[in-house]
Amino acid sequence: MKHNYKQQFFFLLFISTSLLTNFTVSTDLSTEAALTAPEFEPYTYPGEQDYLRLEFRNENSGASTEIYHSFDENSGYQLVTTVGPGVTEYYHYNLKPRTTHYYKLRARVGGEVSPFSEVYWATTYSKNYPPVFTARAIDANTIELSLTDKSYNDIAYYIRTTESATSTRYTDDFYQEVNFVTDSGATQKVLHHPVEPGKTYHYSIEMATIHDQFYEAYIARTSMSTPVPVCADAGSVEREVWTGISGGKVSSIPLYVAPNQIATLTSLQAPVNAGDNYGARIRGFLCAPQTGNYTFWIASDDQSELWLSTDTNFENKKLIASVTGYTSIGQWEKYPTQKSALIPLTAGKTYYFEMLHKESASGDHLAVGWQLPDGTLERPIGGNRVIKYGRPNYEPNVSITSPANSETFDAPATVNVVVNGYDPESSITKVDLYLNDALVISDASAPYGTELKDLAGGDYTLSAHIFNSEGQDAWDYTYFRVITPACAGTGGIQREIWQNITGTSISSVPFDTPPTNYEQLTAFETGQYKFNNYGSRIRGYLCVPETGNYTFWIASDDNSELWLSTDEFVGNKRLIASVRGATAFRQYDKYPGQKSVSIALRAGRKYYIEALHKEGTGNDFISVAWQLPSGTVQQPIPGDRLIKIGSILENEQPVVHFMSPVDNATFTQGATIPLKAYATDSDGSVYSVSFEANGTLLTEIRNVPYEYQWTNVRAGSYSIIARVRDDKGAISTDQVNITVNAAQCAGAGKIYREIWTGIPGTSLSSVPFDTSPDVVRELTSFSTPNYTANEYGSRIRGYLCIPADGNYTFYISSDDNSELYLSTDEDPGNKVKIAYLNGAVKPGVYNQYATQVSSPVALQGGRRYFIEALHKEGSGADFVAVAWRFQDGTFEGPIPGTRLSPYEDPAMNAAAFTAETTVLSDEQASLEVFPNPVAAGGALTMVINDLADGEATVQLMSATGILVRSQQVSAQAGTVVVNIGESLPAGMYLIRIAQGRKQWSQKITVK
Repeated sequence: MKHNYKQQFFFLLFISTSLLTNFTVSTDLSTEAALTAPEFEPYTYPGEQDYLRLEFRNENSGASTEIYHSFDENSGYQLVTTVGPGVTEYYHYNLKPRTTHYYKLRARVGGEVSPFSEVYWATTYSKNYPPVFTARAIDANTIELSLTDKSYNDIAYYIRTTESATSTRYTDDFYQEVNFVTDSGATQKVLHHPVEPGKTYHYSIEMATIHDQFYEAYIARTSMSTPVPVCADAGSVEREVWTGISGGKVSSIPLYVAPNQIATLTSLQAPVNAGDNYGARIRGFLCAPQTGNYTFWIASDDQSELWLSTDTNFENKKLIASVTGYTSIGQWEKYPTQKSALIPLTAGKTYYFEMLHKESASGDHLAVGWQLPDGTLERPIGGNRVIKYGRPNYEPNVSITSPANSETFDAPATVNVVVNGYDPESSITKVDLYLNDALVISDASAPYGTELKDLAGGDYTLSAHIFNSEGQDAWDYTYFRVITPACAGTGGIQREIWQNITGTSISSVPFDTPPTNYEQLTAFETGQYKFNNYGSRIRGYLCVPETGNYTFWIASDDNSELWLSTDEFVGNKRLIASVRGATAFRQYDKYPGQKSVSIALRAGRKYYIEALHKEGTGNDFISVAWQLPSGTVQQPIPGDRLIKIGSILENEQPVVHFMSPVDNATFTQGATIPLKAYATDSDGSVYSVSFEANGTLLTEIRNVPYEYQWTNVRAGSYSIIARVRDDKGAISTDQVNITVNAAQCAGAGKIYREIWTGIPGTSLSSVPFDTSPDVVRELTSFSTPNYTANEYGSRIRGYLCIPADGNYTFYISSDDNSELYLSTDEDPGNKVKIAYLNGAVKPGVYNQYATQVSSPVALQGGRRYFIEALHKEGSGADFVAVAWRFQDGTFEGPIPGTRLSPYEDPAMNAAAFTAETTVLSDEQASLEVFPNPVAAGGALTMVINDLADGEATVQLMSATGILVRSQQVSAQAGTVVVNIGESLPAGMYLIRIAQGRKQWSQKITVK
């Protein structure tokens, strides 16, 4: 609308606080001269639902005001009304909602009228309707909010949490803005995550429009409570007892050795009057039923301590309550130390706890209780709140870290999916990723994730389903949106013409030379009867409006070909239709070859398209049509679907060269080789750089830096190519050649066996592998002697040195039960069970049971792999042996020491005997031993700066890990004196001092 009149006529549109739209018009009709054209300044605001209020001012003396209305700015105006002099407002009722209305005015005195005012417009709107708002708990940590818009206006909703279901006071728990364009019935979903398990959340919605209308503040409410997770495996804990220990101090309990008894408890209350002179430990996991502050109590006879961790990790435990003397049964308030401070816990989470108890003589008991956040007292704590130590206590953890919830991407989208998954007590077996309920990938190794490519526009739900080795699982969800962008630069396509070429053969046109002239087309079609004896090419890009299958047609006189690329690059074009002869104008069905097959295209993407044409004499034209996935046929393809080719005719080649590695570089098998390239394009931009090795694509990178870490490379010779592609499809390459030599590894000739004694039965679960062994012995092959002892458990662990690439089969043989574990590398944390034996076989028998034999395992030559065998002996014969078979059939049974190296754990194997001082406690301390060497029959004095007065345990071990002597001694002022017996042979020994949870060791020589 133009504003070029003199300011004599004013027209104002605005919305008042009473929901009225105001117009002001001023017209000055001079009585002294001819009526002049009115002038005014425009003021336009949105209108109301079905009426508008006009306010105006007519300054011409005695003049009436005529008001004209139309639905079209330029025509169709009809007189609505004429108001008399002095009237300044008019209500226009019964208007069509969601419609733009146009007005112009003029002044009249008798038969004389002024020119019309400028055109003013205002749009009436629709009523706003409350949305549909619901909530559901996906899991204990996630609430999904669903919002369905019922308004035809552009609306924003503000979702907030409130203090209660009726309160207008907001909380800081959640805030989200959700926008809707003009549309009724659309639904959007958002996630409130994380939330507290078992908590009720209240939500309210406030509507805001983009214009100056108002709506009641709170138009929808809902509440949702999250479930409290059920604690898996709850029901009992184990009580470990060490007998024959005098005194009443907790510090005298020998936690570093295996207990004499293990019993199961169904609550945190030990047996009463169970015995004298013993120490006990009850440990496991507490499952919190409510979120809030807890208070703990402990009662016992004699001393006791209660430790609690901030999570499932025992290393984070802290002393929270204790009994320093003794109490009666159920006497919770005798000592201030019996009661803990307030401790915050979260519902559904588990926490490591530990109870230590020392009994000397007379009566004995132990119990722990707590008060829940709601005030409920549970004294003692029941079995439904506790889980055994060492067993999975809750489901694995999983979270999708990329893409972010509600993140948006442009189509065709590439979305990088990253999932964090872990389980502190068992291993993760796999993570399944789903996109809109369809399985995308099942990922069995960290880091978990994938890359989703070429996603079309739409809303997507991404789900991650995690599993651990105990069969437990968990889910996480996120939502993202892919937006189909509008193509820029549409409007036409360019035609190149080569004249003075006879015949009808397309091959006679010199397309690689400059054309004679150009023609700009506004649709994919030329005119008729333009020239004779010429060739032409029409080329550019298609902008695809819908995702789905398209069909193309070409018609021409004379011959023609239609080429389409799989993307925007010329090099990927292929012939999809042709005319071999001539057709009538827009005759698309004369030849079968005129019609393409169904071709899948994605909305928002650009595709290179090219039509070649050769005209002899007579009529001449070329026309290209298509059918969209919706069924719409466009003949020809219109200009709003076409983009000109731009400067592709003068494209310069991009440049790429390797920065790393250098040509003819050498590496060792298993190495990580850094690939790095420099790339540039002088007349455009670099689209991508890819790296290939011996013809196999390693990666394609879209953004700088162009770097890639090629990991775990096997032995061999490699030709590595860096391939750059520019924004117009031109490609250049650079190449280097490298050699990866086979790695060499050698066994140390030995491996160590750790032994825990005094354990009846044949169950491997009864062996305390997480404690220090009683004996450590050296093996020169992966086998043990037979008939050595009864009632013990053992572990053999170390590294395998692989002689060559190939598939290896493993075997285990034992009496009694055994299990064989192998890692995917040197890390014990990646070990998996590959074979086992429940029972017994004779030595040398490796295949009596199917479970003794593993599946073939692919291993790389020159690399080391962690291996571990667990063994439990009851009585009778006892041995364990491991063998393997190479891919070429070679069998080694047992595996010789030349293939084996010890596991590097100085606290657990005989290598520790070479240390001068070994501190096994959490605190640093010094140990002085003299005289050293000591004569047989003499006495050793040991001074330890952190040794408390009282009893201590002294163990004497041979250099091969055999326990020679163990005795209780008295420690005073940090000093222990030990007599060396005359029968002790000369040689090197390890002497170990233990008090409570602390240990010290020192190498000594007896002469």
